[in-house]
Amino acid sequence: MDRQDQRLYASEPAAGCVYGYESITHEQALALAGTGESPHVIELVTRSNGASELRRHYCMDLHQAAAKAAEILVRMRQQRQRVRLAAVRPATAAETEAFFTELELYDGLRRGSVNRCRL
Repeated sequence: MDRQDQRLYASEPAAGCVYGYESITHEQALALAGTGESPHVIELVTRSNGASELRRHYCMDLHQAAAKAAEILVRMRQQRQRVRLAAVRPATAAETEAFFTELELYDGLRRGSVNRCRL
């Protein structure tokens, strides 16, 4: 690895991570950030009494999914449940349809009337 490549990485010892970075255009930034504005799915694998289970949690966007994934992991581990985060990914069209259908049953939120303050 040459010196040029090394300048694209930084370390945050307090956070326990290394991250890469690069300069991008404003248009690229908007395109990247826009992908997080659609519904996302959190996939968790749990194990209890010898049985494994895949759990999917549906969220309004990537921001909510990231926060909810952290919350669920902390809560389940405090309850001494075996859980692993498998994925945080964009929801498929069918999953999005099912998400809004189910949500409408519980609180009347309909497609096209998403209120960001509600999150």
